Amino acid sequence: LTENDYQRWGTLEGKTISDQGRWASYAMRYENHSDTLFVQNTAKNKSYVFPKGNDGRFGGEQLFAFLAPDSKLKVMELPTGKIAVYDNVKRYELAKDGQYIITLNKGYGKKSLMRIRNQNGKIIDSIAGVTEYALNESRDAIVYASSQRGLNQIEIIHFKPYSRIVV
Repeated sequence: LTENDYQRWGTLEGKTISDQGRWASYAMRYENHSDTLFVQNTAKNKSYVFPKGNDGRFGGEQLFAFLAPDSKLKVMELPTGKIAVYDNVKRYELAKDGQYIITLNKGYGKKSLMRIRNQNGKIIDSIAGVTEYALNESRDAIVYASSQRGLNQIEIIHFKPYSRIVV
């Protein structure tokens, strides 16, 4: 064992488990920051590796999303391994068991563009000027604050059925 071998040592961190326990996510963290995120099927010998991935989350048993370098959100279909990439994402959420993908872009100063996509990636709503948001515990509604042209407002989006309500 030499001093050069030390950079290969890392810390294993358990991250999250899908709702029904069919998938697990864990990460290896290294001092040189070449961290790696893993997703493993708990019943089959199927796994995925994402170098420099972080903030991984499951959307039910069908989706896994994580932040990649350069402000990219990657959303993978677990059964197929197919990955969709969304640019300029600083924060994200998976709502309603992955049926909705919510992204927040911090490209406009303190106000951001929030996009809501269905699980196929199609944008179904865009809200400019979002300053903050929070999902409820059951992840089937979101409240957010926005500010545009001097008008501040708070709205709630319900995901079943999809509707927007001004508070």
